[in-house]
Amino acid sequence: MIHPNHEKRQFGRGIGSGAAWWVFVGVLVAGFLVTAWAYQLLADAERQRQEATLASTAEQTAGSILGQFARYETQLAAARALFAGSDFVSRSDWRAFAQAFQQDERQRGFFELAWLPEVDGEQLARLKLRVIEEGLGEMTLDPPGLREIYCPIFYVEPWEIHADHLGLDACARENTLPAMIQARATGSARLSNPVSLVSEETDPVRGYVLFVWVEDAGGNLPGWVLGTIPFDFVFQVLPDYRTDLHMIVTDHTDPDAPEHIHDGNEHVAKAADSMVVERQLKLGGRELTLQFHQKPVLGPGPWLLLAAGFVITLLVAGFVHVLIRNRARALALADRMSRAYRESEQMLSSITNNILEGIYRGVPGENLVYVNQALVQMFRFDSAEEMIDHTGPILYAHPEQREELHRQLIEHGQYSNQEVEFIRQDGTRFTAINNCVAVRDDQGRLLHFDGVISDITERKRAEEEVHRLAHYDPLTGLPNRTLLNDRIRQAVRQAGRMQRSLTLMFMDLDRFKMINDSLGHGAGDLLLGAVARRLEQGVRSYDTISRLGGDEFVLVLPDTDANVAAAKASAILESFRKPFEIEGQELTVTPSIGIAMYPNDAVDAESLIRNADAAMYHAKERGRSTFQFFTAELNERAYERLTIENHLRNALDHDELSLVYQPQIRLSDNQMIGAEALLRWTNPTLGPVTPDRFIPVAEQSGLIVEIGDWVIDAVCKQLAEWRKAGIGAMSIAVNVSAVQFWRGNLVEVVRDALGRWEISPGDLDIELTESVIMQDAEAAREVLSELKTLGIGLVIDDFGTGYSSLSYLKQFQIDLIKIDRSFVNDVAVDADDAAIVSAILSMARDLRIRVVAEGVENQQQLEFMHSKGCQFAQGFLFDRPLEPEQFLARAKGSLKRQEQS
Repeated sequence: MIHPNHEKRQFGRGIGSGAAWWVFVGVLVAGFLVTAWAYQLLADAERQRQEATLASTAEQTAGSILGQFARYETQLAAARALFAGSDFVSRSDWRAFAQAFQQDERQRGFFELAWLPEVDGEQLARLKLRVIEEGLGEMTLDPPGLREIYCPIFYVEPWEIHADHLGLDACARENTLPAMIQARATGSARLSNPVSLVSEETDPVRGYVLFVWVEDAGGNLPGWVLGTIPFDFVFQVLPDYRTDLHMIVTDHTDPDAPEHIHDGNEHVAKAADSMVVERQLKLGGRELTLQFHQKPVLGPGPWLLLAAGFVITLLVAGFVHVLIRNRARALALADRMSRAYRESEQMLSSITNNILEGIYRGVPGENLVYVNQALVQMFRFDSAEEMIDHTGPILYAHPEQREELHRQLIEHGQYSNQEVEFIRQDGTRFTAINNCVAVRDDQGRLLHFDGVISDITERKRAEEEVHRLAHYDPLTGLPNRTLLNDRIRQAVRQAGRMQRSLTLMFMDLDRFKMINDSLGHGAGDLLLGAVARRLEQGVRSYDTISRLGGDEFVLVLPDTDANVAAAKASAILESFRKPFEIEGQELTVTPSIGIAMYPNDAVDAESLIRNADAAMYHAKERGRSTFQFFTAELNERAYERLTIENHLRNALDHDELSLVYQPQIRLSDNQMIGAEALLRWTNPTLGPVTPDRFIPVAEQSGLIVEIGDWVIDAVCKQLAEWRKAGIGAMSIAVNVSAVQFWRGNLVEVVRDALGRWEISPGDLDIELTESVIMQDAEAAREVLSELKTLGIGLVIDDFGTGYSSLSYLKQFQIDLIKIDRSFVNDVAVDADDAAIVSAILSMARDLRIRVVAEGVENQQQLEFMHSKGCQFAQGFLFDRPLEPEQFLARAKGSLKRQEQS
């Protein structure tokens, strides 16, 4: 008989043994589930970490691309500044400028850097001729054909690679024309559609063309500066060792036909579970998408965890009945897993603290609860703990912006790419891009918000520098031509709305070139800066002062009528009476001012500047250091002056200048003793141009120096030919203008011409007016003394109309004076003129100076001059100016009569 308690114990042992197996199975299943859960958790964490790393890499890559493009924009802005700050940019200037960038090995420069002017057909023809003159062959227009406007590539570097691009017309190409139009309209750099930069089928190169508009400045034509950028130069920014990344760049500017323009590491397959990150970029007016693909790589950690979990589960389940004995082992296992968790946290912390972007987490009511090291440094704290303990909320420079972003976060759950100005711990400010996302629980309650801050201070500074280079004169800091045109347009619009007048003054410094030539360009630049500061002192806050280039300034004075404009111009002239102190020297410079009024004289910026410029030249003609208002007559004269100047620049090269000779007669025997050389100009377009029209233009433009040198050489050459033809001693007088006397090397020119043609110095006379030598008597004495040393005769032309100081006749050793025709005209009928002429002849006789009467045209004038003892005369009564062949025949006839007598 079985004991009841024994049966109970047996039954309990059986139940306990089965339960142990069930516990074993339950522990086994639970362990497998926990292991699988832990494996999945760790795998997800690893993928999130890799996704964060990929996002950071994408952000850095996008920043690198923006930085590279900013450097390209800066280079083209510098090129535009080159044209704005120079009266004329030559091909050698362009090559030096381009090579300064393209030889910089620290960064990838432009594949091609070029300048293409905007020209019409006539200007294109001149460009082609200029290419031939520069020895570069013939420029072929591509594509050919007649058009109203051409935009050929004219300067291109490196020349050795891209010489065949000379003449390529970008305006006639659909891929580049839209970008050129946008660059001109916006004033900023614009990218073209993707184009083929190298068309060889074996090694094609595709990329963009970056355009910047360049206004006309000085002698430069308006046009574009372009740089060609291969896609690889901009988008191949991933390190060589990142072979696991696949970056695709897509241009979405044309939504109907987006184009893949870059496919980096295309050999990397795009798996179904690849991580994908996109970034949007705006470059030069184009919408781009950067798409990054990376296949997640599961490290050894999850697999080790899975294996360890299976092993641990088996051990725990196998030894469940000895749980007490294995408790220590279980605690040890828990400790190892805790250390692994802490190491994982440390790894995540290391990653977040070593990226450039600042990361933070905030909790409503608790402010910041986490910041990484980059954010700590960004706000200039010593540690993350200090920042969390002392900042409270991050300080915004504009609290209202903080409120608006907080509203977006509550209503939309995020905000992105917000440009924000923050305040650091020390009170300084910086600009950053702020992104933030809100995290909520299942009930929609806000748990916390996570954000990323990227400091863009340097990028903003670079953008501001590019803007400054594009809109301000680097020498004076004043607005340049681009900004001036914008200011004038705004002022014109406002004046039109308010029905008020507007004043534009065009100011040019008188004889500024003399300062550059005598003291150097450094002193001239300092003087221009001092002039700018003095002008700024006398204007209102809303007036505009601009430097166009050289010594030209423009003032825009809104809400100003003619009376106020005249008063303002007078005040400027008065302010310039005080000398400028430059490098320890006192320099006095005077301005000539032209004034144009809106709306009476013009209604647009270009016309106002042109008319004020014309009025300024009128002021110079009126004696300088004065101001003049614009009139329609001045506009016509300015156009004529510009036309004459343009043609006159080529007159010597095209052999359009010639000399005629007006004989000078000895009254005692009516024999020809010499002549005055007179300049003549016949242009194929303008026809014969009288000296009173082109000589003033030549003097104002400075061309008179080159022309005057040519006249001296041509006279000496003609004298040499006449000597060979049998003409004896005969002097030829050459007029020398004030510009040639003071700016040229007159003595050297005369010495060289005499030596080249083996002419006796006594055969050449130099004619000067009284006003020329009295500008600076001391300096003039030195030049005239050197001429006298050479043996050159000195003649005072138009005597009686200038200073008429008797002292200089002796002081400068004058050989001959010429009585001005204004006294000779009425000498026989006007008692005052007769008295003046008699006094001049008497004075000259006492000083033993010869006298020539100019403009003798009738017998009464001749008889009066002869009766008063005048030795020589010239005029239509004897001869009109003669061509060299006619003069030779006349001289031979005179010589023959002299021999017969």
